[in-house]
Amino acid sequence: PLSFTHLPNGSLLKVYAARVYDQDKMHTVAPGTVVGLDSEILVACGKGTLALTQVIPEGKKRMGAADYIRGRKLNIGDVLS
Repeated sequence: PLSFTHLPNGSLLKVYAARVYDQDKMHTVAPGTVVGLDSEILVACGKGTLALTQVIPEGKKRMGAADYIRGRKLNIGDVLS
């Protein structure tokens, strides 16, 4: 099964694969906030950071996070809900 979230513009983003990036860091931002964009989408959690590695954008096929980052408007500080 997949998990999913919504982007700031309201569109659906399915999470196909993710990994724990950092399980100890406490963030000062709200959970769901994008804290890094490199080859993965780094999302703040209540405690730690989750790295989204493969996603399925609404109406598209599965792709690596790096490909998604290059082609979409997602910024550090955006909040996924």
